[in-house]
Amino acid sequence: MKRIAILPVLVSLVFLFMASAVQAQPVMKEKSKNVINRTAVVVYAAHKYTMANHIYTGNLKKAVVHQLLAISLYDQGKYVRAIHQSRRAREFARLQLEANSGTYPAGFEPSTDETPDGPAPTEAELDTEADSSAFNSTVSDDKALSSEPLDGLEIKE
Repeated sequence: MKRIAILPVLVSLVFLFMASAVQAQPVMKEKSKNVINRTAVVVYAAHKYTMANHIYTGNLKKAVVHQLLAISLYDQGKYVRAIHQSRRAREFARLQLEANSGTYPAGFEPSTDETPDGPAPTEAELDTEADSSAFNSTVSDDKALSSEPLDGLEIKE
């Protein structure tokens, strides 16, 4: 008799967990979109200061490649990986800002609420993924990037 009573409870729990997993996807989609758009502001600032001060470290290209990869991952529905790539892009943009004596845009610092749950890939894994992406061969170097307008680094939905 107890087995019969436990079975509906277990089935209910399974459906409850499935429903919560389905609801998590829109939350991660919105979270990754916010991270990508916040990173875009920092990359644009790094671009602006690189245009003004002409110090080329290679970090601007890396930031753009990681950001474009993040947008591509977002479009594929890989929201957690997109967050990691975008945060890596923001780190390279920060390094480029420092090299060009730029100021970090106020309010766009990385925050703990942007970090997804679960294990995070290493910086080396993120860099390898970006280096092997098609974006690495199509994005120009820092000097060429700073001589032309930079756009398309945010999600406009």
